[in-house]
Amino acid sequence: MTSFMEKFRSARSTNNSLLCLGLDPDRDRIPEIFEQMEVEKWCKNIIESAVHVASVVKPNVAFFSANRLENELERVIAYAQYCDLPVILDAKRGDIGNTARQYAREAFERYGADAVTLNPYLGFEDCMEPYLEYDGRGLIILCHTSNKGSGEFQELMVDPTTGRLVYERVAEVAAKWDEKAGGGRIGLVLGATYPAELANIRRIVGPDVFILAPGVGKQAGDVEATVKAGGENMAINVSSGINYAKNPFAAAQEFRDQFNLYR
Repeated sequence: MTSFMEKFRSARSTNNSLLCLGLDPDRDRIPEIFEQMEVEKWCKNIIESAVHVASVVKPNVAFFSANRLENELERVIAYAQYCDLPVILDAKRGDIGNTARQYAREAFERYGADAVTLNPYLGFEDCMEPYLEYDGRGLIILCHTSNKGSGEFQELMVDPTTGRLVYERVAEVAAKWDEKAGGGRIGLVLGATYPAELANIRRIVGPDVFILAPGVGKQAGDVEATVKAGGENMAINVSSGINYAKNPFAAAQEFRDQFNLYR
């Protein structure tokens, strides 16, 4: 099967884009869409608006499952893939044993996603093994997230002899696991709101590890610094800036072109 990274690189090349299209259908912001039961149509319209300017689509599972729209999510994912865009299921799962195995089934069998976001807090081996059993699927690990409170744990020192912080250790272990898995399987979430940390991690893991960079738009991440630090194997996520724009097509194109200024 075609791997997540192969699909991403193909879409990146075809659409000349580092744009990740986030899908967050929020009942509070578009109540009429929920009342009319047209969330699936709304999502497909957003995908259509970015089909020629995005490199990957990232639906956030919470916006669907909280509203009993899991079946709609399945069809939205299938539609994005029909449009030749790979899909990252933004689920941030993190558990062990049989529970991890069920979460892997959910992501890759029920939803058919090409990749899934994961939390490594319970340890790489216990958390990641069940997902690696699915050939070619991507595991995108939370490393240094875009929120203001991310440093509360992620920047704690774990090795006084080297000065290594938690997020750096996560990146190091992820890179080793990716190599063990044959390469191109494990990526990292690194917020665009912390471009210096993103650049630091790119130096640690090298140019080939995939990076998902949220935090542009509403969170005001530094676009220029993010693009220059992250390199080509990176997708910069935009959700609300496109989802709720008056003209989603124009917004998606504008973000794509803005990112390309600094490539």
